[in-house]
Amino acid sequence: MRRPFSMTRTILVLTVAVFAILTATAQKCSYLGLKSAGQAAYCIDRKDRVAYIRDFGGSADAREQIPHLLEKWDEAHVNKLVINCSHPHLDHMGGLIELASDRANFYTPDGLRFGNGIYVIDRDPKNTLPALLRRTLGSNEKVHHLPAGNRNAFSAVSAIDGDVFMMNIPYEVPSRTDSPSKRVTSHVHDSAVVTLTVLSRKCTILDLDDASTEAIKRVASELRKRSNIREFDAVIISHHGSKNNDNGPLLDAFQFRKVVFAVNEDNRFGHPDTTVVVQAIKKVGAGNVLFTGSDDAIEFDPTGVKFVYSATNAAGFRAFILPNLLRASSEDREFLRELDPTRDTQRPKFQIESQPNKDTKSELSTWAKTWEAVIEYARKLQDDMRDSIKEEGGPAKVVK
Repeated sequence: MRRPFSMTRTILVLTVAVFAILTATAQKCSYLGLKSAGQAAYCIDRKDRVAYIRDFGGSADAREQIPHLLEKWDEAHVNKLVINCSHPHLDHMGGLIELASDRANFYTPDGLRFGNGIYVIDRDPKNTLPALLRRTLGSNEKVHHLPAGNRNAFSAVSAIDGDVFMMNIPYEVPSRTDSPSKRVTSHVHDSAVVTLTVLSRKCTILDLDDASTEAIKRVASELRKRSNIREFDAVIISHHGSKNNDNGPLLDAFQFRKVVFAVNEDNRFGHPDTTVVVQAIKKVGAGNVLFTGSDDAIEFDPTGVKFVYSATNAAGFRAFILPNLLRASSEDREFLRELDPTRDTQRPKFQIESQPNKDTKSELSTWAKTWEAVIEYARKLQDDMRDSIKEEGGPAKVVK
């Protein structure tokens, strides 16, 4: 006798099918593991066919990553490229220079990959990347420069209803009165472009890049005063976890599910500093403190985050906490030794973990409130941009 196909089984099959479709097309944001010091991230809005790059590490890492990136762009049929350079240091900008120097990265046999334009968003006073791209492509027609700063430059290219929405947090740090030898370095980090990325109206990633302590204070103040955003899925800690950049003003003022250190193993700078790691662990718990490493990526999507290294697995602890433990204060050493997973010989040395977000009613309510707050704040910044462009006598064009 034939077994009836029950309603329960039908629902189960449909659920699995829908989940497979959603996960296959889910918008993802990847923070790449780099072999040299630096930071690199990219994401693709498959619905609107827009590719975003947020820094690209140094030139050597970029040469290794570019073929994979081109393959992903072609798979998604992207027709617009948004390049965001946080600041003009070679461990962030060098890979973008490598990308922009080769005409083959922008053309297929059918013509220009990005028929809807290439947009550069930065605060580089020398306009390095736009000038290089125009030389490489031989035309000004498709290259657009959108300076960030005290306005959200992404308003012109990133749609609020897109599956990937990106914006920069506007702020200004007044000129410092430090000695001339210190002024150059502090000035660059005082003007680092800080971004907020939202994937499918759910996953929110606040990226501080190399923002200085003063810049972080002003970003925190801007978000507190002008937005109702109070929770984020992740924050990318400033300057790879350097002790010279205080993330406290943001960590104290907002809630985060994950704290990410964009850092490679065995770097000569001693990143991440144990004080910064302990601060992050006390904020979100050791299992939610993640490290990019050298070979793998931390991958965010609306369903959760995939990663290799955390403060609670032996591989992460051994690579990013143990090397700097002797330089830590006695209090921090004792705190971290209590967490030390390398003492557990049964724990695997290397593991890939995934922490899915749970679509509970409370979680969905939190995401909805955060998304509403993001939209409200983004529209304020759009109004600001319209007003500033009108004052400058230009067209007030923004993406709704």
